[in-house]
Amino acid sequence: MAGMRLAWLTMAVNLAAWAVSLSHAELKTPASGRLCFSSLSSSLLARNVALGQAGRRKTDMGKTRIRCSTPMNGDQEDHPLPTKRPVTQWTMPASSSKSAAAKDKVSLWKQHTLDVPAPSMTEKKGDCRLFLDTANLNEMAELLPLGIFYGVTTNPLLLERAKVPCSHHALQDLAATAFALGSKEFMCQTWGTKVDELVDNGIRLANLDSRVVVKVPLTFAGIEAASMMSNLGIRVCTTACYSPHQVITSVSAGAEYVAPYLGRMNDAGRDGMQSVVDMQKIVDGMRSKTRVLVASIRDADQLAVLAARGCNTFTISPKVARLLTEDELTMDAATDFAKSASSNSADEKKSSLGFSM
Repeated sequence: MAGMRLAWLTMAVNLAAWAVSLSHAELKTPASGRLCFSSLSSSLLARNVALGQAGRRKTDMGKTRIRCSTPMNGDQEDHPLPTKRPVTQWTMPASSSKSAAAKDKVSLWKQHTLDVPAPSMTEKKGDCRLFLDTANLNEMAELLPLGIFYGVTTNPLLLERAKVPCSHHALQDLAATAFALGSKEFMCQTWGTKVDELVDNGIRLANLDSRVVVKVPLTFAGIEAASMMSNLGIRVCTTACYSPHQVITSVSAGAEYVAPYLGRMNDAGRDGMQSVVDMQKIVDGMRSKTRVLVASIRDADQLAVLAARGCNTFTISPKVARLLTEDELTMDAATDFAKSASSNSADEKKSSLGFSM
């Protein structure tokens, strides 16, 4: 029995000696050549200790990070942790009455309300840009305060109807009024029959304000003028577009907008709705930033249908703009709301808060 114990003891000693010798052996690795096994063991041990002693700290930016108290390679390493949104946890307040319980809940809600920022106006409006097509100051003053219009569009015909001279001076005053009423952009059309005339007037219009977009008709001379002005950094809208292929020309010329005339296409016997949709598909397919600015819209239904089919930029007359704010059922509902609010507010009683949440 004693001999067997001695044999087991001898075997254990030999295994221990073998392990010690193995710990000092050198292992070859393809990547690093020679690697000391004892150094590797020490590094792994140090890493485990470091991870075990890892603590959290708050950075200057308020984000939680992991900080290793014994970093590897002698360098301090910070690893950001994902931040979590605080969650409101409700606890039933101990109160003898429902009114007191409700007050306690309101107080609790105020303390633990999530600080969730509202979406920005850009996020809420998406890619939509709605322009008011007029040169009439009274119509601008009436409709721009609605806050739904991105800008104002004009052309020589609208200027004539509003009895506004087609001059740089008059357009400067008109643009200033539009900007004062909240317009972000103002479009006015250059004039002339030759390229140099179109470019010269376009440059003078662009110099009025950086928010001015110069409209150019899609004639042969107009296309050349549009290209020249785009190369000069002038913002251009090619206008009087009637065919989808003209959108390709506008994109190639560097136009920021291209304005097809929906109503006039229909008047000429063409399928204006489908043509406009095709124009939008061309722009999307070419991955261009050019916007299809749909003009000559005759009613609100056309606007809604085109928006549902992917169009996002429109200019509408004051008549159509008013249609967007009117609906018989909406007016009836608003009247009912006003009556109910009036009858209830007349009998309003001052009382303590007594509701349950």
